[in-house]
Amino acid sequence: MNKNKCTEIDMESIRGNFLKYTRKAFLMLPEIDNSCILDIGCGSGIPTMELARLSGGQVLGIDIDQLRLDKLEEKIGKENLSDKVHTLNCSIDEMNFEDESFDIVWSEGSISVVGFEKGINEWRRLIKPKGFLVIHDSLINLDSKLEQISKSGYKLLDYFIIDRDVWFEKYFLPLSIEVDHVREYCKLEPDTIREIEKYQNQLNEFERNPELNQSVFFVMQKISTKTLE
Repeated sequence: MNKNKCTEIDMESIRGNFLKYTRKAFLMLPEIDNSCILDIGCGSGIPTMELARLSGGQVLGIDIDQLRLDKLEEKIGKENLSDKVHTLNCSIDEMNFEDESFDIVWSEGSISVVGFEKGINEWRRLIKPKGFLVIHDSLINLDSKLEQISKSGYKLLDYFIIDRDVWFEKYFLPLSIEVDHVREYCKLEPDTIREIEKYQNQLNEFERNPELNQSVFFVMQKISTKTLE
């Protein structure tokens, strides 16, 4: 951020701090030629673009925030990836794709909208036989989530935890600096005030419950049958 003038909160750079974990999760998957990937809740497409670079395949990013999708479209154009990366304004609750359409279904932070159990069960139909599901979610109820993975027709290939120290250093600390800068240098229009309040609420929650700010990547493979209850 330029410290001498007003700028927007640079969430692109902050979220980019976590791309190393996107890469780590992706490299846990076997190589797939001409893969077709669905990125659910892609936002402005920071992981989406990385998935395209890593896979060399086709990536479809879906989200309901058209402004963020527009930002993703700008990135696609700048990197000349219009033949590889596509966007769709689509709700998680309205994914009417044909069964077994994707080699990989990817979700960083979006499964909380529908709930972990519901998400991995409903999204299973979208995955090709022996295809893959990668989820980045809260660490809360880890044991229950691990149990649910096996019950829902997946083989867990691996998982890894991003602890609260990383979240503090890579997300909350830079976010705090950005928020303070905007307060100091920017004219506080209504939209700016709402944005600051949103991110300040995140910072306040971290201070109240730092132990809750941990997350986990699950890398799993669809198998042919589900475990009977």
